Amino acid sequence: AKDFSKDTFFYSLGRVIPAGLNFIALALFTRMLRPEAFGNYQLIATSVFFVTAVFSGWLQDSVRRYFQKFKLSGKINVFLSSFLRLSLPVILVSTLVVFLYQYYFTADSIGIIFITVAFLLAYLSYANLQAITQANLKAGLYAAYEIARASLFLILSIVLFQFNRNYSSLITALAITYTLLVLVLIFQTKVFKVLSFPKPNHKVTKELFAYGFPLFFWFLGSQILSVSDRFLLVYFKGATDVGLYTSNYNFISSCLGLLTAPILLAAQTNIMKLWALGEKEQSKKLVISASYYYLLFTLPLLLIALLYSKDIISLALGAEYIDGHVIVPIVLMGFMINGLAMFVQKGYELENGTRIMACFLLISAGINVSLNLFFIRAYGYIGAAITTTIAYTLYLVLVSTGFKMSWKFTYPWKNLIKMGVTFIVIYAILSTFKPLSSLGRKVDITVSFIATYVFSLLMLRVLKDTFVLTLFNRLNIFFVLIFKNRLAKK
Repeated sequence: AKDFSKDTFFYSLGRVIPAGLNFIALALFTRMLRPEAFGNYQLIATSVFFVTAVFSGWLQDSVRRYFQKFKLSGKINVFLSSFLRLSLPVILVSTLVVFLYQYYFTADSIGIIFITVAFLLAYLSYANLQAITQANLKAGLYAAYEIARASLFLILSIVLFQFNRNYSSLITALAITYTLLVLVLIFQTKVFKVLSFPKPNHKVTKELFAYGFPLFFWFLGSQILSVSDRFLLVYFKGATDVGLYTSNYNFISSCLGLLTAPILLAAQTNIMKLWALGEKEQSKKLVISASYYYLLFTLPLLLIALLYSKDIISLALGAEYIDGHVIVPIVLMGFMINGLAMFVQKGYELENGTRIMACFLLISAGINVSLNLFFIRAYGYIGAAITTTIAYTLYLVLVSTGFKMSWKFTYPWKNLIKMGVTFIVIYAILSTFKPLSSLGRKVDITVSFIATYVFSLLMLRVLKDTFVLTLFNRLNIFFVLIFKNRLAKK
């Protein structure tokens, strides 16, 4: 239990701190680059992340699944040898796809294309080696690498941009960052001893492939649903629209990730732990409870986005990106729906129904691409935001209604209706103050009414007394510890 809590803490650090640094980087990059240049940078980064997730994601999942099995049996070198054998064709195919895309479908120079390929090779190697670190239960090291990655990229980007005020300096910073970390990881994971490894075992290679490759379709559907709109946007509207869309999209993603990553991670690990211990009923209850509180805590963000997205984007990203503020509440709604779907689909994950999940995701991705062909052409990046939210909603409906496992996700409709009514009433009241208030006054009013929102939910018995008491008790313990530390220093 102690190790479990420690790992959860480290993984939380490994997500929250990089999310905060990514938020800072985004605010800086939107001031360093015009929307068109930022759009070109995002297209290159997206193509690399897309290819890596699709072609290598299944292999990384195989590592996480089987690493401990072969380590405990004393056959870890055989495992690593087979893993490297599978990595080679993945690297070759990924490199070819990115090179052909850059060469035939972009106007990038040969220099930028080669920098992009270097970035791909470094990032793909980093992702694979980090999977080994995670599978080896080195949570502290995993978090340290993630924090180092975000910190180093931010520093290098600022430095290199002083010498070359172009988006290519950011791609170069990414390539250098991942290359440096890969060199360290090669020694930490002992992959450098590859020449002394035994020959790859055909049976082990087959086992890794048989488990992981079906997940290729899951990653394909996930990436199509998440990022295909960028490529359609640049085709129909140009890089400027991509810059406006991705900057606002990434801003919401960073904010939501910063606030909800610890909740999602803690819920994920505890759900899996309870299921593994045979506490299936408790695991089901935790899924429903965690999803409920996830919505409870993200609704105020939607309230703020609906009312003050223009002010927030102007402050966070700068005046050149303010036109994209209209998609902020739409994208946030999509993220919230997708977050809920991640809880609803736990039943499929726990009962090995991932093939059904993959089918639902591919259906949603296909609908998303089809709608984008019309909506993006007609409405640009606003259309992209709308279709993404529609696709996430469709996926939620499919995983909710198509459940054929031994248990079904149960929505707490009574409390959800109470939450919705409270939200609408507070939004209506806040809207009357919107035209009359300065930014500072808007913040004061919003904080006051979020407090009213929490109080109303408490009075309506949506928030239980036990939950509130537990929260206050934990805060009390936190402040007592701080007070004791200060006394000890004195």
